[in-house]
Amino acid sequence: MANSTADWQSHTIRVQEGISMVITCASMLLICLNFLIAATKHRLWHSNSPIDKLHKYVLNQILEPLMNLATFYLLSKPLKNIYLVWGVILMIANGTLTCIADAFTLSDSNSMRLFFIGLLSYNLIGYCQDIQKADPFSHFVINLWAIWGLIILKTVEKFFSFWAAKRAFGTDRTNFISDYMRFEHKLSTGTPNPVSMRGYKYIVSGEDKVSFETEVADDRQAHIVIANELSDEVVTVERVWHCRGQLLGLKMDPDAKFKDVCLSFALMKLLKRRFHDYPTEELNQVSKNTALVLQGLLDSQDQNRAFRVIMTELGFLEDIFFSQYPIIFGCGFPIYNYLLSLLLLGATGCLANTAYSDTDDLGGNDIDLYITFVLVAMIIIMEITETATYLLSDWNKVTLLINYVKFPWLQKSSFINTAIRFLCKIKILQPVRDTIGQYSLLEQCGKFSIRAKLCNSRATCGNGVMKFCRASVKLPDEAKSMILEQLRQLSRGPLSNGESSLRRNGMEDLGWTCKLPASTQTILIWHIATCFCETIRPSRRPLASSGKEVATALSKYCAYLVVFVPDLLPDQGNRAKRVLDKVVNEIDDLREGAKDESEMWKKMMELESRKKGTILGMGAELGKTLVESISDENKRWKVLAEFWVEYVLYLAPSDNVQAHRENLGSGGEFITHLWVLLYHAGVLERPEIAPNTYP
Repeated sequence: MANSTADWQSHTIRVQEGISMVITCASMLLICLNFLIAATKHRLWHSNSPIDKLHKYVLNQILEPLMNLATFYLLSKPLKNIYLVWGVILMIANGTLTCIADAFTLSDSNSMRLFFIGLLSYNLIGYCQDIQKADPFSHFVINLWAIWGLIILKTVEKFFSFWAAKRAFGTDRTNFISDYMRFEHKLSTGTPNPVSMRGYKYIVSGEDKVSFETEVADDRQAHIVIANELSDEVVTVERVWHCRGQLLGLKMDPDAKFKDVCLSFALMKLLKRRFHDYPTEELNQVSKNTALVLQGLLDSQDQNRAFRVIMTELGFLEDIFFSQYPIIFGCGFPIYNYLLSLLLLGATGCLANTAYSDTDDLGGNDIDLYITFVLVAMIIIMEITETATYLLSDWNKVTLLINYVKFPWLQKSSFINTAIRFLCKIKILQPVRDTIGQYSLLEQCGKFSIRAKLCNSRATCGNGVMKFCRASVKLPDEAKSMILEQLRQLSRGPLSNGESSLRRNGMEDLGWTCKLPASTQTILIWHIATCFCETIRPSRRPLASSGKEVATALSKYCAYLVVFVPDLLPDQGNRAKRVLDKVVNEIDDLREGAKDESEMWKKMMELESRKKGTILGMGAELGKTLVESISDENKRWKVLAEFWVEYVLYLAPSDNVQAHRENLGSGGEFITHLWVLLYHAGVLERPEIAPNTYP
């Protein structure tokens, strides 16, 4: 009887040990997976994507109950001291995951306060109680107390960093910038130079150090004016460009990419005023702002410079709205965060060494030791990953460059010059997408109608998921060149709705397509015509120009905007959706009776005479006109490409700031890049065009 009881107890212990191992390994894998997903959010993936939904599901539905089991088996009644080590490591890792996964923005002050108080209490009470269960004379207890203390310090450091970031990047600072820009043009004499940045005292850092004075004018009215001199604490774009340090010279920064990071940061502060509805009075100085864009950004030998500066600017803005990066850099260079991470890595390594040397005292075997090493490696990987994402971010770069400009002694060190150059050269993760979505209404020729596909997608998927599932391509280099060339024409006149390109190519008769009541109608008519030209007479030999690539890419991108992000287009309310639904019905009616794609296109050839007043009919007519009137295929695609370049720029100005902000959370759209570029050039709205009807 005694033997059977002992055997049963031994069997029970082995089962509990097996359960403890399984729970530990499963928790470890899930924590690692969720940490890597959370650490790369707004870099490799964005909100509202399938990864986001999977991450939240695993975090809330699987990992949380699993950690409760781990607490019971490893901490409440540990069979071995080494299980206590496992439990504490898992709790530390889960706390690190929570800090990253539960991302709060700068506007979530109350939630952040409660979150950090709860996390601090959890660390103070939970870890402390768990460690006290161990033998106080065991060697590994000292390591556990050291790790516990470092976790407490990291929690406190992040708490204070949040409030520092709130002061540094909150609405109060935006108000400072708005007040400062009222007088910025008075701080310089002479003509501003957008190449050398002389006269461009846009603030990169230190706006809270700007002093204002009260001045009594002749009318005995008191006026607030800015002090004549800026303090050394204020870093401006002009000061960055005139810095004599080797790092920002032609030898180390020949293409001005390092300086451009500071320019992007300064422009982001100007752009942020529009999201908070603050005045933008400097835009009244149109010549200065236009010169910055046209003669500064666009007149560079590097055609990608303008898009690179705007993309970096939007990356900063996206982080302020949606990520934790501003919190980490709220106090400037996060030296304490990096130091605590380094100490935590050292303490974790010591814990692994202790576990190896005192395995017998901890009651473990070889398998237990291997699991311990894997757990320690998990902590090390998590800390290295978190530190690396911050260290290689644009936030770290701009913080280093600001300090480099502010403190001349840094400029004298060859080591510091080389180290900062190395960090600024590396760019592995981009917060804003550099691709454009693609969608073709006339290529959807499956078994089901387009109407059914769109309805099913909208019923089962969020808008972000639909965009994630759509095709995307890199914007062709030729398209970038043509867009930049068109932007340079702003010095000669306002934006064109496409009519200018038609006049240049002798196609004035097609101007009626540019004056329809809704921009969605113009987009879909030209999209259908572009698809028509692409399909009816496919070229049997390579084209001499890249006009076809430009035209098809921009055509499908505009169709993508109509289908998935119509809020970024000029049409108000549900107008775009109504126009789209009508065209979808027309295409589905056209498809009825068509056995295959070629037969559908034959029906399209005959459509113009049967459905002259419909969007599909007008698109077919436009396509046939282009094919018949321009026999040279290269010239035809040139006409289409130039039209799309003009029209996508014409679509960009918008007052719907909220729509651009929401789309930044899911990676942003190319039309937002154009919107920002035009904003800095002083173009806030498109010229009014008197609409007409189909002739």
